[in-house]
Amino acid sequence: MSQKYSYLKDKNALNEIRKHKWLESEKNGYEVGFATAAFDWIRLYGQPWLAFQDKKNYSEKRAHRRFYHKFPLRLKTASSEITAYTNDISLAGFSCTIPRAIDSSLPAEVTLKLKKPRKLFSPRLKCQFDSKVARISESQKQETTTEYNIFIPFDENMKDFIRANSDFLFN
Repeated sequence: MSQKYSYLKDKNALNEIRKHKWLESEKNGYEVGFATAAFDWIRLYGQPWLAFQDKKNYSEKRAHRRFYHKFPLRLKTASSEITAYTNDISLAGFSCTIPRAIDSSLPAEVTLKLKKPRKLFSPRLKCQFDSKVARISESQKQETTTEYNIFIPFDENMKDFIRANSDFLFN
């Protein structure tokens, strides 16, 4: 990698520099400045960190963490209505398996029923939003049966709702 790489423009490197600043401040007993910490971190750890990034060995491969939950859902388009369960859910959207193909060009009304954790008799949160199927792939359940794995992205309102009520994901 080039010697002119700008660590200060890399979000992940900035996070590492901030951690280094905090550790050095704790170790020294006084607040170390950001510039001092950045210079020190780049000098000590910059090249090994870049080599590690180049190998793509770090574990965070997705922009959003996925949570494997089975929440009931209803998917309604102009031509069909399907009930299913989510396979996984993230801040970006959710994936599920459906028994028949749907037209991914049609808008879909999605209803998710989410349950708050640690509340035995709590009612499910019913979330409704409009979206389109972003990905659809065919999978064989048996020799004669075909299922379809789909991914449906969340709209901004649903993302805000999940951010505000994310405790249901951590159960």
